[in-house]
Amino acid sequence: RHIPEVSKKELQSMVEKTAKKYEVNIRELVYALPVKTNLEDKRIKLYEKIWKEHTGKYPKHTISHGASDAHYFQEYGIPVLLAQPKGGEHHTEHEWVDKKGLETYYNALKKWVGEVAR
Repeated sequence: RHIPEVSKKELQSMVEKTAKKYEVNIRELVYALPVKTNLEDKRIKLYEKIWKEHTGKYPKHTISHGASDAHYFQEYGIPVLLAQPKGGEHHTEHEWVDKKGLETYYNALKKWVGEVAR
């Protein structure tokens, strides 16, 4: 995984240089292009509007370095929106989600999908 501002070639060069320095063999197993969503896309703007209707505030945008299947959609020109309800301790045995937040999230997504699918 890498940021969109760094090309695969640049990343490979950095990794190969470091691997050579420490006498480590490397092998690429999986690669996917980084995803960058156009926040001006009309479908994203619609999501923001609907989210505000349900919560009273616009969603916060952030840069995520996590893995997802977003790149598969991006390859077909489909903008990707990664969102989640309030929760914590992801990927642990103590992972949790706020019940009220999950309901709000569900209702906002249901409305958004219904409007986008028209």
